[in-house]
Formats: sequence, C-alpha cells, structure tokens
Amino acid sequence: MARVQVAPALSERLGAEASQALGRMFDEHAKACTERAVSESTERFERRLVEETSKLRVEMAGMRADLRQEMAQLGAGLRQDMVQLGADLRQETHQMGSELRREMGQLRVDLMGEIASGRFELLKWAFLFWVGQLVSIVGLVSVMFRSR
Repeated sequence: MARVQVAPALSERLGAEASQALGRMFDEHAKACTERAVSESTERFERRLVEETSKLRVEMAGMRADLRQEMAQLGAGLRQDMVQLGADLRQETHQMGSELRREMGQLRVDLMGEIASGRFELLKWAFLFWVGQLVSIVGLVSVMFRSR
C-alpha cells in the first residue's frame, strides 16, 4: 500500500516529525478501514453462504422426499400392473386350455367317425369279397355237378 504524502504546505506548518506522525496515522486508519471492510465483507459472505447452503439442504431434502414418494407410487403402480398381467395371463392360459381340450375332443370325435367309416368300408369290401367267393364256389360246384 502506498504511503500517504502530507502536502508540502501542511508539512512546513506542522514540521517534519508531526507530518510523519500524521502520515502514519492516516496509513493506520486506512489499514484499519481496509481490515474492517474485509472482515465485514467476509462475515457477510459467510453468512450468505450459510443461508444459501441451508436453503439448498432444505430443497434437497424436499426433492429427496418427493423422489421417495414418486418411487413408492411407481412401485405400487408397477405391482398393480404385474398383478393385472398375472391375472390376465392366468385367464388366457385357462381359456387356451379349455379351447385346446374342446378342439382335442372334436378331433377325437372326428377321428372316431373316420375310423368307423373305415371299418364300414372294410367290412363292405370284405362282404363283397366273400359273396364273390361264394358265387365262385357255387358256380364251380354247379359246373362240376352238371358235367358228371
């Protein structure tokens, strides 16, 4: 810091020793004012910093509570959705099982009908074969009796 210079006219009137004392007094006063201004500024800054930090902590606590509440709501919604999906899946599985049983029953009925129809066809052709055999044998026997 620059030393305060006493004006030459004042220095002549006060004398060298008094002028130096006056300069030192002004320097000390300026130094004290500067220190006080720095100290007050520091205190105000620290006070303001504490206030803002406190506000920030309060906001963060509020945000944390909001976040927890939101997460709880989302979790409850997710659980509800999962329960609903499980119920829907069970219902759909039951319906598909019922439909599959019905289709298998219908297939069994159709297959039994086909088997019965196949048996009838087999018996019909077997009967025709036996009748043909009988006619052939009767024909051979009658030819043998006539030729004698």
